[in-house]
Amino acid sequence: MKKQMNKCNYIKLIFYIMPLWLLGLIVIAVVANHRLVVYGYTNIAYSSTVETSHHAHESSTIQPMLSSNVAYGGDRIVNPGAFFSGGEALAGTIGFNAICNDTGLFGIVTNAHITLTNVVYHNRALASNRLGRAVPGQSIYDNRGIDASFTPFQNQNNWQVTPNARYGDTTFTNIRLAPNPERYFVGARILKIGQTNGVNSGRIFDFREYRDVIDYTNISDPGDSGGPFFRYFPDRPNDLYLLGIHSHGHGGYLAPGGYGTRIDRLMYRIRVTPICLDIYNLEFYISNNEVTVIGISPGRTNVLDIRIPAYFRGLPVRHIGANAFANRTDIYRIALPSGLRTIGTGAFAHSSVRDIIMLATVGRATLYPQCAYKMEVTM
Repeated sequence: MKKQMNKCNYIKLIFYIMPLWLLGLIVIAVVANHRLVVYGYTNIAYSSTVETSHHAHESSTIQPMLSSNVAYGGDRIVNPGAFFSGGEALAGTIGFNAICNDTGLFGIVTNAHITLTNVVYHNRALASNRLGRAVPGQSIYDNRGIDASFTPFQNQNNWQVTPNARYGDTTFTNIRLAPNPERYFVGARILKIGQTNGVNSGRIFDFREYRDVIDYTNISDPGDSGGPFFRYFPDRPNDLYLLGIHSHGHGGYLAPGGYGTRIDRLMYRIRVTPICLDIYNLEFYISNNEVTVIGISPGRTNVLDIRIPAYFRGLPVRHIGANAFANRTDIYRIALPSGLRTIGTGAFAHSSVRDIIMLATVGRATLYPQCAYKMEVTM
């Protein structure tokens, strides 16, 4: 006579025979009475031990400074200590604001061949416009295509930090870090900002993973050097994804395009983190050389989408704290980075989050019974 298995035994049997990789694919649950859909392979632990909160620890945010000076990506940068052949001061374009991974100082990123070792200025060579001097160890111009430098603001209190770019009367306010430059392909649309040619569109026409550059068809001339270029989509013209900074034009009438330094290689080589919305909207806690995301920076509203960065100030982002995004009704989609290990209890409870995108895999799947929510995984 066969013994009838009770419900608990059936569940145990399923977990014994189910392959570990499948545990990472299927996690079913409910969060605050609504459905979360996770795209991709997930093997992140959902843990009640990540109890970091806004009030428990000193946090790190990018707060507005009490200054009207703003050096936007796309603005003009001047190096009066170097000159073009015609005698005019060397000038280029600012790529973006950044934070130094080594020191935590804020500053701007542009081409190394623009800043050289001289003091550079915003728009014009006036004392009030003085930005500072590029850090020698963070200024690289090599034969692999890296042409980038980091210039910290000489007076950190005199410059407002911004995640935005602009040209003329147009300001671009929805800029995020490109998720993975290797995913972009020949023919992908590119938007470039430069002081000579303004805002112009083109396409990637050469992309090689072993190189530090991306070639594109965008019109490029002297003065555009250092300016940002983005992946963009015609049906979402306000959404820009930072791919790098422009370096040089190809030259010649038959080759009007140019090439720029890839953002992922640039970040690694000169040790900076771009200040895009990914960083600007988030509040972090740093401990034991690891970073925990503990929520949205105070005062930030209408966030909509979040892409949690893989690194902050050069350290890996490993955790999402307990209740990090709880009760937020202005967030609908979150992308999680490579390297994330744990998600704290109630991280998305009672929020409007519907879609979570898993950008990579980490470790072994561990399911904790204390989860404040569950997920439905779709492929």
